[in-house]
Amino acid sequence: MLAVSAVIALVAVLGAFSVQAVTLQPGDLVVTRPPFLSKDIYGAIIHIDPHTGVKTVISLVDDPQGIAIGANGDLFVSDWGPYCSACPNPPDAKIIRIDLATGAQSVIVAFPYWDNVQPRHIAIDASGNLFVTQRFGIFRIDPATRDVTVVATYPYIIAPTSIVIDEYGDLIVVARISGEIARTVVRIDPETGAHSEIVKEDLEGGRFNGIAIDPYGDLLLTVLAPRKRLCFGGSNDGNPCSNIFDCRPGGSCRIVDEQESFILRVDPETGDQTVVSSVRPSSLSDIAVDANGDIFVLDFVFILHIDPETGAQEFIARSELFSYFNDIAVVPNFEIEIELDIHPGSDVNRINPSSRGVIPVAILGSDDFDVADVDVTTLVCGPDGAAPEHKQGGHAVDINQDGLTDLLSHYRTRETGIAPGDTQACVSGQTLDGIPFQGCDEITTVPARGIRAD
Repeated sequence: MLAVSAVIALVAVLGAFSVQAVTLQPGDLVVTRPPFLSKDIYGAIIHIDPHTGVKTVISLVDDPQGIAIGANGDLFVSDWGPYCSACPNPPDAKIIRIDLATGAQSVIVAFPYWDNVQPRHIAIDASGNLFVTQRFGIFRIDPATRDVTVVATYPYIIAPTSIVIDEYGDLIVVARISGEIARTVVRIDPETGAHSEIVKEDLEGGRFNGIAIDPYGDLLLTVLAPRKRLCFGGSNDGNPCSNIFDCRPGGSCRIVDEQESFILRVDPETGDQTVVSSVRPSSLSDIAVDANGDIFVLDFVFILHIDPETGAQEFIARSELFSYFNDIAVVPNFEIEIELDIHPGSDVNRINPSSRGVIPVAILGSDDFDVADVDVTTLVCGPDGAAPEHKQGGHAVDINQDGLTDLLSHYRTRETGIAPGDTQACVSGQTLDGIPFQGCDEITTVPARGIRAD
């Protein structure tokens, strides 16, 4: 009776998570945790501080699987829906968006149960499109229009698991190709669906599972250790087995010689492979990499930090009792780097910090950055964050005559906080979609006329 009471108390504690608002910082970890102990306890999206291991529940989700973080900080999650033993049909699977500012959830796409779709991992391209793996292929989803298109499907691609997008916009996927038993890391053109093999797993050496791309373009894979089963005792002693019936009479089927799982680095151009770090016999699943190249892996109930140079391992966090983690993402640096021109037309940007005048600054438009998307009310210049001098925030003009519109604004010098000896000045702000940006330009500070510099 005491044991039952203890379990009930534990369920109550674990089921009473309080959802908290979180401001994501670059390098933070976000994981999905499915429901556990009882289907009455929701799954959750959990924020983890990589330095302290402190966990904070961001949102409760029925049965979360994969997760990805958009450029504006929105979270996209694949959800298999609530468990319902009394329902005549299984629930719909969904792709949902979670607004961190409010915690509100909105369904992007729902997949009816009869479509037999089980969305798993998610990757986001530079245009904000979602690419989702599911048991029979890969979908592209436009979160704005909610249009769904098929990129690759069965029987050409079978049971794709993890997915990432490289610098060229190609999809890099762990999957089986039709007719193959081993999993392959395959490159897929998102427009044509054409594919090419990068590297294939060695079944004797382990199974490919999660995949990530480091800042240098190399692929990082979690590889599960192979498990061998042999008969102990009986007439089949020493022979391979899959279950106890293979070892009768008088024998038992056991796992033996279980090797270590490991993190594998793969050059996507040559296929060359290097082991980064080995992990005790484990259940390595997903993997993520931060902007510095530091590696974070899920080992069923643990999160480990792996040094990419030495392979040294550090424990970060553990899931709650009787639960595990499904997927992991590292919060990227959301800030867009823009091109700035202080004192347009001048080769040397001289600034007198004590001047009562203004500093003209041009945000230069480019093929990747349209100044029409700038929220001018958010513009600030210098260490003290001076606002634009004019209420309209600036005016559009092609300042460098390259055929693209630029944004010219002016800032009171004394309000910027630029100090003698500073060698650069920066302007930052946000787009209308809330994405932060920043640009800097070199300056030379000069003393006021008639005052000698020390």
